[in-house]
Amino acid sequence: MARDHLTRKEMREDVFQDTMFHMVDYVYQKRRQFIAGAVAVLVVAAGIGGYFWYRTAQAQAIAEAYYGVEQVRDDTSLEGDAHREKVLEALYQFTATYPDSPLAVAAWLEAGELEIQAKRTKEAARAFEMTQHHKAATSLQQVLAVVGLGKLAEQQGKPEEAQGFYESLQDEFTDIREYNLARVLLAQGDREAARQHLQTVIGQVPASPLARSARALQDYLQ
Repeated sequence: MARDHLTRKEMREDVFQDTMFHMVDYVYQKRRQFIAGAVAVLVVAAGIGGYFWYRTAQAQAIAEAYYGVEQVRDDTSLEGDAHREKVLEALYQFTATYPDSPLAVAAWLEAGELEIQAKRTKEAARAFEMTQHHKAATSLQQVLAVVGLGKLAEQQGKPEEAQGFYESLQDEFTDIREYNLARVLLAQGDREAARQHLQTVIGQVPASPLARSARALQDYLQ
């Protein structure tokens, strides 16, 4: 028989599911920007110098290889763990073949996210560290790598270590820093401190995709 209301536990689970959806959606949108931006960089680079044809062909090969990874990701013939492992295989193959490419940064970042899902600590940490220290990494990619290391620490039951990662983020990424600090503090039961960090996201970065999630969590804490 259908119920007219949700229990408090179910409400909290629903809020957190919605929150994680927006976080994942935010990262996914940014990943698409990384890919588009990296392809543009490769194409521009191909037009400079005396090796125009060679560089153009190389840029096209790299872009095509990465879109091959996209095809594996979009393959619906596999599901669950099998699909994740196939995507990881494609990502690692790409980073091995084109280690210096800007697209390798996006590949390492996604690999770290998938390794977290697989609960493989060492592999996830390595992927995020490769992202963070890659010479072609943008500041946002480096930030998302730090967030990945923070989430990995949370997964290992180390909230203080996770908090340290999030606190290291610069003011340019206030929304990402404050939102993740709120999550960690809320998980530790410090509702008041979590509320303050959520309010910072809402008040200082209202246009951020994370602001909606911050409002949802804040509503839950009322």
